[in-house]
Amino acid sequence: MNKKITKLGEVSWVIGNILSAIGNCFVSKSAFGLSAIIAPAFIMNRKIGFLSVGVCEYIIQGLLLALCCILIGKFKGKFIATICNILFYGAAFDLINFALGFIQPASIVGRILCAAFGMLITGLGVALMLRTYIPPAAYEIFVKEVADAKGFDVNKMKLAFDASMLLLTFVLMFLLLGEFRLDIVGPITIIAAFLNSILIGFFGKILDKYCDFSPALPKLYNLLNPKTK
Repeated sequence: MNKKITKLGEVSWVIGNILSAIGNCFVSKSAFGLSAIIAPAFIMNRKIGFLSVGVCEYIIQGLLLALCCILIGKFKGKFIATICNILFYGAAFDLINFALGFIQPASIVGRILCAAFGMLITGLGVALMLRTYIPPAAYEIFVKEVADAKGFDVNKMKLAFDASMLLLTFVLMFLLLGEFRLDIVGPITIIAAFLNSILIGFFGKILDKYCDFSPALPKLYNLLNPKTK
C-alpha cells in the first residue's frame, strides 16, 4: 500500500500556480495559439507594451471579479484569497517569462515541443489547484459563484463562459491588433479546448493516488471555509 504525501492543501496552491505560469509561458512561445482564457491578457500586452502580461491579468481578472460581485449582489470574504491568487499568478508569470526569455524556438519541431510541454505542465498545475481549498482564479470563481447565485447548471455555465472568452479574444484581437493573429488563435486554441480536461483528469488521478490535500494550516482553512449552521 502506497503511503500518501500528506497535508498538501496549501503547497498545491503555490506549486499549481507556478506550474500553470510555466506552462502558459511555454505555450505562448510556440506561436501556435493560446487558450481562450489567457489570450485576452496577451492581446492587451501586445497593444499596450508597457503593461506586462501579468499586469494585464490583474486588470482582466479584477474586472471579472468585480462583474461577479455585481451579478451575485455581494462581495464574499473568500474573494480576498482570489485576489491573492490573481496577484501571485501574475507576478509568477512575469518572473518566469523574463527568466525564460532566452527560449525562442525557430524550428517547427522546437515550437511543437514548447506547445506540448506547456500543455502538459499547465494540466498538472490546474489539477493541483483544483485540489486546494484556497479559492481559485477569477475565471473559475466567476463560473461557480454566478451559477450558484442564479441557479444555472455549472457545466452549461462553464461552456457559456468559455465561448464568451473565445468571442472576447476575437473582438480584442481585431479591435486592438487590427488583424487575425495565428499566434493568438491557432491550432493550440482548438486542441486545448478538447485536451485540457483530459490532461487535468489524468494528472488528477495520479495526484489522488499519491497525495493527500488536507490543510497544513487549519486556521486558514476555517477562515476560507466557514462552517454554516
